[in-house]
Amino acid sequence: MSRNIKVAAWANPPRASVVFVHGLGGDALETWRSAAGDASFWPLWLAEDVEGVTVYTMSYEAPASNWLGTAMPLQDRAVNVLESLLGTPGLAAGPVVFICHSLGGLIAKQLMLDLDRQKETRPEAAALLDRVTQIIFMATPHTGSRQGSLLDRLRFLAWPSSIAKALVANDPTLRAINVAYRGLAEKRRGRLSHLVFYETRSTAAGTIVDEASADPGLAGRPPIPIDADHVKIVKPADRLALQYARTRDFIAENPWRAGSESHFEAFPLPVLRNEQPWNLAPKLLRLGLLLLIGLIAFKGVQALIAPPAPIDTGQLEQKLDELKALMQQAVAHTARPVSPGTEQAVGEAVAAAAKGAAAGDDRLQKALDLLKQQKLVEAEAVFSQIAAEKAARIRQDSKDAATAFRNLGAIAGLYDAWQARHAYGKAIELDPSDIESQYWVAWFAQQTGDLSAAQAHYRRVLALVPKDDRAGYEHWALLGLGDIEMQRGSLADAQKFYRDGLAITTRLAAAEPANASWQSDLATSKGKLGDVLSAQGDLPAALNSYRDAQTIAAGLVKGDPENSERQYELAFADGNLGAALTKTGDRTGALAMLKQGRALMSQLALLSPGNAQWQQDLAGFDRRIADLGDPAHPATPF
Repeated sequence: MSRNIKVAAWANPPRASVVFVHGLGGDALETWRSAAGDASFWPLWLAEDVEGVTVYTMSYEAPASNWLGTAMPLQDRAVNVLESLLGTPGLAAGPVVFICHSLGGLIAKQLMLDLDRQKETRPEAAALLDRVTQIIFMATPHTGSRQGSLLDRLRFLAWPSSIAKALVANDPTLRAINVAYRGLAEKRRGRLSHLVFYETRSTAAGTIVDEASADPGLAGRPPIPIDADHVKIVKPADRLALQYARTRDFIAENPWRAGSESHFEAFPLPVLRNEQPWNLAPKLLRLGLLLLIGLIAFKGVQALIAPPAPIDTGQLEQKLDELKALMQQAVAHTARPVSPGTEQAVGEAVAAAAKGAAAGDDRLQKALDLLKQQKLVEAEAVFSQIAAEKAARIRQDSKDAATAFRNLGAIAGLYDAWQARHAYGKAIELDPSDIESQYWVAWFAQQTGDLSAAQAHYRRVLALVPKDDRAGYEHWALLGLGDIEMQRGSLADAQKFYRDGLAITTRLAAAEPANASWQSDLATSKGKLGDVLSAQGDLPAALNSYRDAQTIAAGLVKGDPENSERQYELAFADGNLGAALTKTGDRTGALAMLKQGRALMSQLALLSPGNAQWQQDLAGFDRRIADLGDPAHPATPF
């Protein structure tokens, strides 16, 4: 959770509001201390030494590894931090300065780009953008880090978090952010200035951010080398330290008129507690697989695993039904967001594995047994081995190898977006015309925050559709492009994509009224259109779209009451309609709809206590109901 902590302030309107933004694995307080206690907390020094300055320190979660907790992708975290800043009353007036360590600098650049994109549609964004006058980068990896690349190469063991994966050296996303930010800085020359520091000493892991990556290539003052490593560069020993003195003088350049009363106040610093969930299931799965690999290497495959008997052909249909039911359960229990078509993709992978097992492939039989036991990571390892072997015979059966990697992606996507994206990417290398893999690469790129790559692959899907006439993928690609434009704040473009997708599903649903998949897609399109209409302030039209989506979703649940996916879609539609009714002031209608959605969400969360997304959605219903003043539902933090 992002939280902007006020450190100190003067009584008069501020000369500037300074926000400290820590980096990967950092802490809002400890990052900026060279010793225990507040005496070495240099944000407080700055407030004392520069009269009129108000100082904040931003707290947000950015663990380097999933072993330590989960983290949002870079772009999502920037949006999250931005909303926290916009919600800080003290930043509503006067100049704003960012002091950023490492990853914090990348977040600051991304949120500045987001502000620039939103300035035409959000007055508060335009106002904040104009007030940011200075940004200080301290050891920021503008083009990535070699240690970030090493973490990525050891990703199965190190298990880097989503935000850590963005720090790979020469990552295309970082290049895009850097180039775009240079353009923004050039446009704002004269109103926005920068100060850059870089480390010259190595940590035990080597130099984390070298001079080349620490230089953002901006006009103005040259980067300043500091006699410190990546950690100590933001821990000045005293007020004479070069990085502190130059930062203090730089911020003092903001003009200020002291009033008749110039009173300074330092605020008590809070105790920051770790709010990360335990996430034991994925950790145990990965740890189990690591132990399994070690045992296999030590004892040999045959000593550990007895070849199971192949599936009898006459029992294939029964086995397929059992496995499909199991995979529906796996999809329902995954903590990852799922896209339309997830169940279909997983079902195809299971069917292909069952056929191969029936033909005598012992490894596929093993994979099926693992899937039955919900051991997704272990099953994915078997699919990965088979796909790699088929890829080695690319001249003979590239299409077959692409299918193997596509099946691998379907299984990996249930728990690891990066592994799934890699697998589907391999499928595209083997078969560039594979529209399904193009779509899934786009989906998982979007989930991992790589919006540019997602956009490119969604457009590739649209280019391939006329050759394949797979309208479902065209519809999903259009919705994906709409989602990207919504994230970027381009509401008019988002509405166009959503309406184009809605036109497709309207036609298909009308042609096949009994087709539950098309009806579900139609409800999704209606809901997406409602989102953008609501964001544009057209509440009557948004309400109509949300009501249509809710009516369709309710009909699908009535026709298939045991389908948890349909139940979730209805709960989601109930929540959207309830939120829209709240905006119109219809408290009675909003409460009725939110309570209806909560009842469904409560059943789902009870059935799948390990599904973090469903638990979070349930808490969201409780908060919205409590906000409407229902004493039976106090707000539940999550």
